Amino acid sequence: TGAGNMDLLILHLKSWLDGNELEKRAVVAGLCEPRLLIDKDNVNEVLQILWDITLGFSASPGKISDAAKTLRQALGYGWSVAIVHHPIAGKKIFEQLAGMDNPHIRHIVKENLKKNRLLKMDKAWVEARIAGL
Repeated sequence: TGAGNMDLLILHLKSWLDGNELEKRAVVAGLCEPRLLIDKDNVNEVLQILWDITLGFSASPGKISDAAKTLRQALGYGWSVAIVHHPIAGKKIFEQLAGMDNPHIRHIVKENLKKNRLLKMDKAWVEARIAGL
């Protein structure tokens, strides 16, 4: 299982990053599981994977497919799960996303900022990000 060998899970799921939106959605769902995000090095890798997947929306400023919407929805909660497990690194990389103009990336940012897990982690940080949108 992933809990037994997170390094192997990450390695396996990285091979899906060249896949379609639904495969990428599976990567997000598979990695953004709180019980798996124990080791900070693993969380750093997950944050980088989320970054890479999220940046894929940069090429799509307009209408997106249903599959891309499904991926966007998964990213709309996945970031918050990873951030609370490594707040220092997570907040830093997420702040870069929050500054981007792409409507889909902004949607992902806004959805994550609604999550109670982030409010419990650092309410002032969340409010500052919301104010900056």
